[in-house]
Amino acid sequence: MIEPYYETKLGKYFLGNNKDILSGFPDGEFDAVITDPPFFEKDKYNMGTYDAYVNVLPELFRVMKDDSWLIVYFPSTRLPEILEDTTKYFKYVDRFILEFRSTMVKGAFGDKKTLEVLVFKKGRPKVRERFYNDVIPGLEDPTIVTLHPRSSMWKPTLATAILITKIVGFDKTILDPFAGLGSIPIVAEKLGLKWVAIDKNPEYAEISRLIIKESVEPRTALKEKSRD
Repeated sequence: MIEPYYETKLGKYFLGNNKDILSGFPDGEFDAVITDPPFFEKDKYNMGTYDAYVNVLPELFRVMKDDSWLIVYFPSTRLPEILEDTTKYFKYVDRFILEFRSTMVKGAFGDKKTLEVLVFKKGRPKVRERFYNDVIPGLEDPTIVTLHPRSSMWKPTLATAILITKIVGFDKTILDPFAGLGSIPIVAEKLGLKWVAIDKNPEYAEISRLIIKESVEPRTALKEKSRD
């Protein structure tokens, strides 16, 4: 197996092609996949394209446990495509609306302050807690992170924490195959879950390393930043 770019006590962040890296994992390794895949037709920001998500779906199905969750952040403008492609492997369950205070994505009719959170399943996983609202606030949890990039690639930690707490549960292993800046791995780390993250962009991987290190070991990370 490829060596991780960095690791913590609970998780490992790999740099490279997600299909190649996942091929080194056994069947049924993960309790849940939570991810924010690229939705572009062209690889504008070295993040990959929507095809990268479609191509990795069979491998995700293989490495997920028989009763497991797939939770995907995705814009509403491409809902028909992601539903058609993902339901070839997973069963669609429901969706939540992630609501932000400012514009996050461009829609067909202008700026949008919302994002879809789509929930799929493999097998028959159990929900831990009932939701009483299908709108999740796009806010940060200050107990998880205090310093993070201002970027649409950074997904709000409070939202991911709610999804993990109410749907996935604890004592689990999480996979993010499009980890980017590390907003999903850091939530898993702070909640005490094991995690594996993958991204192909070395710049994003390094930012993720510094953010997680800052959160877990603040003084060490700050010293590293000052030397750069």
